[in-house]
Amino acid sequence: MADRRFIFHRHPTGGFSSASNSNREQEMKVPPFRRNVFCSCLMLLSISCANAQPASYQDPGKIGDPESWRTGEFNAEWGLAAMKAQYAYAAGYTGKNITIGVLDSGYYDKHPGLPASRFIPVTSDGISGVLNAKNNNHGTMVSGTIGAARDGKDMHGVAFNATVYEANTNATDGFLFGVSDPKFPASDAKYFSAAYDALAAKGVRIISNSWGSQPTRGPNREDYSTLNNIIGAYWLHEKYRIANNGQGTWLDAAMKVSRNGVVNNFSAGNTGYDNASLRGSLPYFHPELEGNWMTTTGYAQQQGQVYNKCGIAKYWCVAAPTGTSSTSYSGSATNPNPTYASFNGTSAAAPHASAALALIMERYPFMTNEQALTVLFTTSQNMEVDTSKPIIKGDPVVFSDITPLKISNSKVPNAVVGWGLVDLQKAMDGPAQFLGRFDYNLPGGQKDIWRNDISQEAIVQRKTEEQAEVNGWQAKKATLPGALPGDQLATYLGGLRTGAVPLLKKLAASIATGNFAADYQALQGNAVAASVFSRLLAGTTYGSYLDSYASNPAYSWLAQSISGQLTTALNASSFSITDSEVDAVKGSLQFSYSTANDRVAYLTKKLADPTAYEAGLTKSGAGQLTLQGNNTYTGETRVNGGELVIDKAASIVSASVVNNTGLLTVNGTAGDATVNAGGTLRGTGSVGAATIAAGGTVAPGNSIGTLTVRGDFLQAAGSFYQAEVAPGGASDRIVVGGKAILQGGTVQIVRTSDAPFVFGQRYNLLTATGGIVGTYAGLSGDAAPISLFVGPKLSYDTAGAYLDIAQVAPFAAAAGTRNQAAAAMGADTLPDASSLKLAVLNLQTGAQARAAFDQLGGELHASAKTALIEDSRFVREAVLRRLRFATEANGDASQARGKDAQTLASVPGRYGVWGQAFGSWGHAGGDGNAGRLSRSASGFMGGVDGPLLDEGRIGVVAGVSHTSFDVQDRQASGSSDNYHLGVYGGTEQGPLAVRGGLALTWNELSTRRSVAFPGFADSLQGSSHARTAQAFGELAYKLKAGSVDVEPFANLAHVNLSSSKLRERGGLAALYGQGANTNVTFSTLGARTSMDFDLGGMSATARASLGWRRGFGDLTPQMTSALLGSAAFTVTGVPVARNATLAELELDLRVAPRATLRVAYSGQFASKMKDQSVRASLDWKF
Repeated sequence: MADRRFIFHRHPTGGFSSASNSNREQEMKVPPFRRNVFCSCLMLLSISCANAQPASYQDPGKIGDPESWRTGEFNAEWGLAAMKAQYAYAAGYTGKNITIGVLDSGYYDKHPGLPASRFIPVTSDGISGVLNAKNNNHGTMVSGTIGAARDGKDMHGVAFNATVYEANTNATDGFLFGVSDPKFPASDAKYFSAAYDALAAKGVRIISNSWGSQPTRGPNREDYSTLNNIIGAYWLHEKYRIANNGQGTWLDAAMKVSRNGVVNNFSAGNTGYDNASLRGSLPYFHPELEGNWMTTTGYAQQQGQVYNKCGIAKYWCVAAPTGTSSTSYSGSATNPNPTYASFNGTSAAAPHASAALALIMERYPFMTNEQALTVLFTTSQNMEVDTSKPIIKGDPVVFSDITPLKISNSKVPNAVVGWGLVDLQKAMDGPAQFLGRFDYNLPGGQKDIWRNDISQEAIVQRKTEEQAEVNGWQAKKATLPGALPGDQLATYLGGLRTGAVPLLKKLAASIATGNFAADYQALQGNAVAASVFSRLLAGTTYGSYLDSYASNPAYSWLAQSISGQLTTALNASSFSITDSEVDAVKGSLQFSYSTANDRVAYLTKKLADPTAYEAGLTKSGAGQLTLQGNNTYTGETRVNGGELVIDKAASIVSASVVNNTGLLTVNGTAGDATVNAGGTLRGTGSVGAATIAAGGTVAPGNSIGTLTVRGDFLQAAGSFYQAEVAPGGASDRIVVGGKAILQGGTVQIVRTSDAPFVFGQRYNLLTATGGIVGTYAGLSGDAAPISLFVGPKLSYDTAGAYLDIAQVAPFAAAAGTRNQAAAAMGADTLPDASSLKLAVLNLQTGAQARAAFDQLGGELHASAKTALIEDSRFVREAVLRRLRFATEANGDASQARGKDAQTLASVPGRYGVWGQAFGSWGHAGGDGNAGRLSRSASGFMGGVDGPLLDEGRIGVVAGVSHTSFDVQDRQASGSSDNYHLGVYGGTEQGPLAVRGGLALTWNELSTRRSVAFPGFADSLQGSSHARTAQAFGELAYKLKAGSVDVEPFANLAHVNLSSSKLRERGGLAALYGQGANTNVTFSTLGARTSMDFDLGGMSATARASLGWRRGFGDLTPQMTSALLGSAAFTVTGVPVARNATLAELELDLRVAPRATLRVAYSGQFASKMKDQSVRASLDWKF
C-alpha cells in the first residue's frame, strides 16, 4: 500500500490520537492559524498485511556485550538507549516469561510488530482487546512501545519477548477518565472492574494505563495544579459514590486489582500541572496501594521533563522517554494499515516504564512486585531542574514546554521527576535503596549478586517530611474552611457566594484591563466562583488551557473567546448561583478537611511504629545473595535462610541477625552481628561486635581464614565455633579487637585433609586484644584422639584460645598395674621431644601401652632383689646344718648308737672341714603387678670350724654361687655372681641347742632387657653391685625316742640387701637406678627328725624336716629409677613369700670314720612361690 501520513493532535493527558478526533477541533472553534495541530510526518513505513512472514531473524545481540544490541531498530527508538536497555539485554533479560497487561483503546492485532504469539486479547464484558470501531491507534502504539518485536526492522519494544495481554476501554484515548463521560459509558466501574479482572486472571504482573483524557470542563473538571485541587478532583469520585449508594468509579476497580498484588502504572498526564493526575496520585489517599502503584512523567529527547510533573506522587513516580517511535496504523480503525509513527505524551512514557519494570521482574524472578518496583525506583537516575538553561517552549516534537534537567547527586525523589529517569543498567545490579524492610526470598539453588550501594536517604527524607506534616497540622487545620462548625461554615459559604459574581464579572472584563491572568487566579481562589465558571464554560475545552497557559501571551486569543462567552452568560436573565452549587462546594470543603485529617491520623500512627521507617534487609529462602556495594542502610540485616555474602570490597553498616538456618558470610565489612540458634557467621572480613547465642555457629573463613571482630566477642553456652584445621598447617581464627567472653560453647573441629595431625602443633583459634574471660566447654567433630594419648586439646592464655595437638590423657590412665602406672608417670615426664615419649604418645591401644610400660619399668631390677634375698638362705642353711652335725656329737657319747658309735663320736678338740655343693631352681609367681620371676642358683660352700670352750664350736664359712633369673613376660633376664663369707658358732646343752652366725655376700649383677613396642625398640644391659648381710640364729630342743630323734626348732634371720646405683647401657629406655636397702626378717618354726640305720654295713642316717616360715619387713622389693630426662619412679618386684612351707629330706652316709657324705633335697612352697634345691656335702673331722 502507498505510504500515508498521520496527523496527530495532542490531548491534555492522553498522548496523541488520530485525525478521527477532528470533531474536537471544531468544538474548540479556533482559527486555523492558531490550531494546535502539527503534521508530524512521522509515518515510517506502510506494510501490507498480506505480506509474507519475514525470514528468520538472526539477532546480533550477544550476552555480555551491550553495544551489540544497538542495532538500527534499537536506535530508531531513542528511549531504549535513554533507559540503557542494552545493558538489560546484554545481561539476558528481554521480558521473557513476564506477563504485562495493557488497558487501552484496543490494539491492531494484524500488525507485524505485534505477533499473536505474544500479544493476546482478553475479553471483558463482551468486549475484546482487539481494535474495534470505537477505538483509535493509541492502544496499538502503547503495545508497540511495550513489546514490539525485535526482528531487524523499524523499531522494537522495550520488553520484546514479554507476553502482553490486551484489554479494551472500548473507546479512544480521548474519553474522559473522570467521574463519568456521557459519550463513553464504558467508563463506569463495572466495565473497568471486568477489564482489570480479566487481565489479572491471566496472571499479569503489571497493567500499563495510558488511556483516557483529563476532564477539563464542566462541574466534573479535574485540576492537578495544587494538592487542594487534587483533593477536589478526588472529591468528585467520592461525591459520585455518595450519590450512587456507595457504588464506586473506575478508580475502585483499579485499586481492587492493585490491592490483590498487580502493579498499576498510570501516565501522569499532559497538561503541564505540578502534580500527576488524580489516578497517578491515588496512593496519597490510599497508602496501602503504594507498593503496587506507579505513575510516569515524560522525559523528552532534549533532556528535559515534559507534561505533568510528579508532585505529591514523587515517591512512586519515575520519568520515562516520550516522543519515540512505535507501532501504529494509517486509515481508520475499521480499515487499518500497519505503520510505525511517533508517539508522544505521558501515554508514551508510561509503557516505557511498564516494560522496564517487566525486565526488572525477569531479572529478579523471586522478588515480589513491590520489591521489583523498589529496584525500578531506587536505581533510576536522579535529575533536577537545570536552571542554567531556559525552558523550551512548545517543542514541536512533544508539543509541550520542556523543563531542562541535569543529573543530580541527590538520592531522594523530587516533585519534578520523582525518582528520575529509568536506568536499566543500574537496575540490573539490585536495589539502590531500601524503602522499608526488604524481605528477599531466594529459593535453594539460586544465586544473586547486588552490586549497587544500598542506602536509605529516601525513607529518611520521607520520615522528616511526614513528621513535618503532622507537626504543621494544627496550623494548617485553621486554614481549612471544612473544619469550621456548621454555622461558621454557612457564613463562610455565604461570603463566597456573595463574592463570586464580582470575580466573574471582573474576569469577563479583563480583556480591557489586560489583567486576565491575575483575575483568573483570583477567581480560582473562590470555590463558588470557580464552580460557576466551570459550569458556564462546560461546553468548551478552554479550561485545560487556562490552567497552564493563562499567562502565556501566545494564548491571548483564549482570553478573548472566554471573555465574550462569560459576559454573555452573566448577562443572561437565567443566570443565578444555585443552592445546590453552594452545597457542592460545602461538600468539597468538608471532604478536603476530612481527607487531610485522616491522612494526619494515618501518619501519626505510622510515625509511632518503630518499624515503619526501618530500611533493612531480610534474606529468606535457601539461595545465596551476594552484596558487592558499600551499603549504608541502618535497619537490621536479617538472615533467616540461605546465605548472605558481604563480598570482599563490600560493606554494611547495619547490625546483622542470623536466624534459623541462615548463613552470613562476611568477607568485607559489617556492623555488629548476632547469631541465633541454627544460624552461622563465617567469612574472612570483619564485623563490629559479635554475639554467638545458644545454638548459633561461628565459622571463620570460607575454607580456612580469619574473621575479625572489631568490638567484643561473646560466645554463649550451647553455641558452636566451627574451626577448619589443616593438619600440620593453618587453621581458622577469630581476631577480636575488644574482649572475648567465652561462656562455654563447643569447638567443632573440621579437618580439611586426611593428613595426620602433628603432635606439638598449635593452632591459634582466637586472639583478643582485650583479653579472654572464660573457656569453651569442649571439642567435637574431628576431635577424636589420634592415639591413646594424643589428640586435639583446647588451651588458653590471657589473650588467646588455642587448639593444641597435645597429650590429652596421662600415660598412667592406660596403666593396669602399679608398676605400669609408675613407669607411665615416669615416661610422662620425659621431654616432649624425646623419641621414646613420642613413641608412647603414638600408641593406639591400651594393650600396647601396658606392654610398653611393663617393659619400660624395669621391674627385673626389683625382682632380682627377691631372688637375692631368697638365695641368702643357702648360706644360713649350710651353716646351721653344719652346726647341727658338728655339735650334736659333742654331747653325751653314750648317746651314740650302732657299732660305729665310738667312731661317730667326735674327738674332743678336733677340728672339722666341710664342703657343700648345691643347686636350686624355682619361681615366684606374678602378683598381678610384677611378672613371674624364674630363677636358678648353684654354688659351693665350705668351712672350717673347731671347738669353743667345752661345749661350743666356732667356725668360718666361705663360698661362691651364681644366680640366674628372668622375667619372661618383660623380656628381661639377669644373673648375679655371689661371694660369701661368714662366721658361725653354736652349742648344745643337753637336748637344747643354740646355733647362729653372721654372713656377708657380695653380689655382682648383670642384666639384659629388651624394650620393644610399636614405634620403638631398644636393647639394654645393666650392671650393678649389691651386698647381702644377714644375721641368723636358731634354738632347738632335741627329743629322743629310741633310734629316732625329733628336734623342734625356732629360727630367726634378718637379711639386709644393700644395692648400689644402677646404670643401664643402651638407648633411651636405659634406666638409672638409685641404691637402696631392703630389709627382710624371716622366722621359721618347725621340727626335724632323724633315724639311724645300717645300710649295707654302712652307718646311715635319714633326716627330714618340716617348717613354716613367716616373712616380715620389705617383702616387696622396690626399685627407684629414672629414664634419661624423666622424673624418678618406683616399681616393685615379685614379692618374697610371706608364708612358706619348708620341707627337707636328707641321707647321711658315714663313708669313713671321720667323713660323712650328705645328700639332700629341700623345697619351699608358698601360694605363688616354689623353690626346690639339691645339695651334696662332705664333712671331715680331724
